[in-house]
Amino acid sequence: MDLRKLRDRVASGIDEHARWREMKAEEYPADTRNQRSAQALRDLAKYVRDLPDDDPTLKRLAADAEVLDHLEFGLTGENVKSMLSRYGFDGAESPGAFLALAVDQALADWVNDLGDVDPDGYKVLENKLRRMAARQRLKLVKSRRRDPRAYDWGAYMLVDPSTTAVVAGERMDIGDVIRHLTGN
Repeated sequence: MDLRKLRDRVASGIDEHARWREMKAEEYPADTRNQRSAQALRDLAKYVRDLPDDDPTLKRLAADAEVLDHLEFGLTGENVKSMLSRYGFDGAESPGAFLALAVDQALADWVNDLGDVDPDGYKVLENKLRRMAARQRLKLVKSRRRDPRAYDWGAYMLVDPSTTAVVAGERMDIGDVIRHLTGN
């Protein structure tokens, strides 16, 4: 994955939110929070553009995009858009901490939307993760519970096939599996 393009795409998306906040600042000139948020978003976009290639959050985002085979994957999804629309509105925020949370939420949003948009896409992703696990001498196991109210319904774990010992999680969601298998 081309990290420069990824950085530019993410920063451009943040700039769009800044422009929206600037429009709100013009619409409501007495509310200084809009202008403060717009400036914070501009600063966040600059922060993203200045990230080094070895930044762990940027690497996590790139790994997610590769696993998902989705070159347009970035800070998208309804929850991430909501987070961005509030960034800096109520005061100063740490760009690094915010970006890490936004990357986690972007993956969660993408995975949650996957079943709605493409029912077969979820199974394709699951099978890809099974192959990734096998290459790491692990086995991806999904809970066999059929009761949606059960504590581990729909959960995953990674096991060592030779010993059947649990290597990672007993209640991981698919995002946790991606994080574990990509080392992020």
